[in-house]
Amino acid sequence: MLPNGLVNALMAPGSIDQAIKSYILAAKYTIQNDKTIAGTNYYHDVDSSGQTEIKFFTGNYVSSETNVPGNSFVRPQSEHQIIYGIRFFNGDNSQPGITDWIPGASAWLKNCVMTITSNNVVMIKDFPITEALGDLTVRDDGVIPFQVPFIWGGQETLIITVTNKNGVAAPINAGVRASLQAVGLI
Repeated sequence: MLPNGLVNALMAPGSIDQAIKSYILAAKYTIQNDKTIAGTNYYHDVDSSGQTEIKFFTGNYVSSETNVPGNSFVRPQSEHQIIYGIRFFNGDNSQPGITDWIPGASAWLKNCVMTITSNNVVMIKDFPITEALGDLTVRDDGVIPFQVPFIWGGQETLIITVTNKNGVAAPINAGVRASLQAVGLI
């Protein structure tokens, strides 16, 4: 059986693409004709060992810690992404590059809040990471869906700041992965 989203797309070809383009154009972004609509999932791994605050999609770009293409966290012109959710993973960072990322929030991460800024505009402020928990299946552990999606525009910065609200440092050798759930132009 096909997923409902795929069935709906097959019943109205091009309607999803047009809705995504309309959303991006309404936000005053330009679209180049050679761009394609696609689902994306950009991630960034951060060593949280001994930290009370960590930041994603900023700082030194290390290709082995992210799947954002290129050599910078700034997306190419006209490659706008509609971010509709984020998923957190935790892992043992004692062997960088070999970490098995486990979906969900670690005990340290459960006591954190998240702030997201795009091009210095605050999109989400002090959102509790505990919202990623609850009666979710393993398939959904660590997912925070956004009720109002926002755009990570091409040529714009996106910074996700995770801060422990109790000022407690993360355990030694701890790592956190933030994975953005998005659809947009590639």
